[in-house]
Amino acid sequence: EMLRQERDVDAEMFFCLIHACVLGDHMEGAAATLKRMKSRKTIPSVYMYNYIIRAWSYSRELRFFRLTRTFEVEMKNRKIEPNIQTYEVIFDGYAKTNNLNDAPRTWETMRRRRVDPSVECYNGYMDCHAGRGDVLACKSLWNEMTQRGLEPNANSYGALIRAYANSGEFDDAREIEREMMEDRGFRPTLKSHNAMICAHAKVGDMEGSIARFKEMRNSAVTPSLETYGLLVAGYADSGDVERAIAVYRHVLDRDMKPNLAMYNAVLSALALAGRYEEAKKFILKFRKGRRVTPDDYSLKHLIDACANAGFLGGAKDAFHTTQMILRLRPVLLTWNSMLRACALCDDLEATELFFKKLKRNKRSRENSESYNWVVVAYARAMKFQEMDTMLDTMVRAGFSRNLESSKAMVKAFRVVDDLERASEAFDEMMRQRITPDAEICNEMIEMFLEHEKLERALSVFVDMQQVDVPPDTRTYNALIKVQTERRAMVEIRAVHEEMK
Repeated sequence: EMLRQERDVDAEMFFCLIHACVLGDHMEGAAATLKRMKSRKTIPSVYMYNYIIRAWSYSRELRFFRLTRTFEVEMKNRKIEPNIQTYEVIFDGYAKTNNLNDAPRTWETMRRRRVDPSVECYNGYMDCHAGRGDVLACKSLWNEMTQRGLEPNANSYGALIRAYANSGEFDDAREIEREMMEDRGFRPTLKSHNAMICAHAKVGDMEGSIARFKEMRNSAVTPSLETYGLLVAGYADSGDVERAIAVYRHVLDRDMKPNLAMYNAVLSALALAGRYEEAKKFILKFRKGRRVTPDDYSLKHLIDACANAGFLGGAKDAFHTTQMILRLRPVLLTWNSMLRACALCDDLEATELFFKKLKRNKRSRENSESYNWVVVAYARAMKFQEMDTMLDTMVRAGFSRNLESSKAMVKAFRVVDDLERASEAFDEMMRQRITPDAEICNEMIEMFLEHEKLERALSVFVDMQQVDVPPDTRTYNALIKVQTERRAMVEIRAVHEEMK
């Protein structure tokens, strides 16, 4: 109304409107307001730029770096000098969006402008490395910070705990947490709690995640949306669909707004269970609300749900029709999901057709995963000559086989009782340091047992122990048969005790 009446609107009024848009989670409105402000030649202050950058980081906007870079150029053109708070919010944003690719450039720019990093700058940069479990980089930054006379705070300890937790070093993470609490008097932060919940979930220890979640609530730390998102993702990865959905519904009951990561975690759980009808309804429902826009990962999970249910028609419908409804273009992620669906549904003709389409596609270029799914399709169809040709083509393209193709090859060779080639495929996988799973190891142990190669069967079990692959009931049953053939009663009892 003020603009229509052509009344003067100062920078403070524009800032109030941007603030309202941010509080209403309407980032596009905030961007449009800033654009209108520029068109009226109202100069934003450095404080306003800092606020908008921070707001985008809290929204976990995927375009965070590009938007930040745009603001940096604008500030330079307007001769507005970034201050230490500018860099603090930028590094905080990098940490929230897990952007370690661009953080070093900004760090060097800050140093070049002779802006001394603050504790929060160090915390944000450490958090970027912590997301990848890079303990050495975090400790290097920690030492640099203390050498400059800066005192680490609770967030600094939180970043270090997160680094240890993400690298799987739980004992060290607990020790840093003990030092933080007992020696420095800090309480565990939301970030450190989330890091431990995430780390337990990554190794499939959902009991540990829930125990940490309860500890968090008992210490009067309020769980965030990210906390619940980690639980949903953890349950999804472990295949517990009902609990993943239960946590999601709890979030809705608390009037919290689920973000895209949480929606995709629920879709991932439905995909693992092969519940494609529910997945399709879910993806269209959260699109209808227009609060969150489904992305390529959402579509991938929908295609995977159809593939896991053995419903290739549904996968094709998702790739063509649903993709069009969601206004998405085919990307390598969805192409590979379609190749996986065709291979697992044993449709060799469709696999070859989609692979040819991918090679002709100008926007996406086939990668190692693409070739491997074609190898899987040939192996499942027992087309060994075509499979060998594809393997040679893949090697010439600079790619190597993965676990899925190795597993398909071993299973196919077992069907035709070709121990030599199955053993060759397994040994090649181990030479390439591809971590096996229990399924492929079981196939090899049983195959060696069938051919009375008892020592080779035991060597596969030793390989499992060396690469920390946990045996399952099938593994132990095969081992008991091996030891029975060897008439090793002591070893049989030892295997039985280990099972218990």
